[in-house]
Amino acid sequence: MFSRRFPPKSLNITKLYFCNGVIRVPKYSYQREDVIREQELGEIFDEASRVKAYGLPGEAWQCLIAIMWLYGKRISEIVPLSIGAVRINNYVSVAFQVLKKKSYKDPGIRSPFVKLVTMENPYTDYIVKWHTQAKERSRFMFYRPQTKMGYIYRQYANDVLKLISSRISPHLFRHSLATQMAEEGATAYQLINWFDWDRTDTALEYIKRSGRMTQELSDRKW
Repeated sequence: MFSRRFPPKSLNITKLYFCNGVIRVPKYSYQREDVIREQELGEIFDEASRVKAYGLPGEAWQCLIAIMWLYGKRISEIVPLSIGAVRINNYVSVAFQVLKKKSYKDPGIRSPFVKLVTMENPYTDYIVKWHTQAKERSRFMFYRPQTKMGYIYRQYANDVLKLISSRISPHLFRHSLATQMAEEGATAYQLINWFDWDRTDTALEYIKRSGRMTQELSDRKW
């Protein structure tokens, strides 16, 4: 009996190995090729401006997309944002509540991770605009009084994103930002700090895919 299921047929299994008398399947990384580029954002924001869903106007959905694009956070970390979690000065500072993995040492306590993006970035305008409107109506950025917690469920947000464009998703925004940061020269530790990853493996994988390390060696003068 195999110790784990085979990957989909689209992946070619070229090697099996034995471990303690059991046939095992090597782990395969699923490399997503599709990435959202900045050239596509105009159309996405235009579509979002025309959406009114779950009591939230287009400006709210534009703000949600801007946060995903700029910060690359998980949807479960975005929808509970309170008005006070967003501070606006020279930077748009957002305090995300990141759920740590549960273990016998860590019961899964939520810890705030503050991320800043300069106001010179044009996409912060969508956040500032909705923050100004939302603080007059609720203590949450993406409020929904009908829900138990007072803000929209993440599935609601996922449904609206598919309505805006069938190809976008919160994870695709996260993946796209990590890809472009790696392409722009971010180090593994910078990526870990921004995305709050626990290990370097994921960060190194993005840097490896970007081809930047190989390009730097190719451009050497020695």
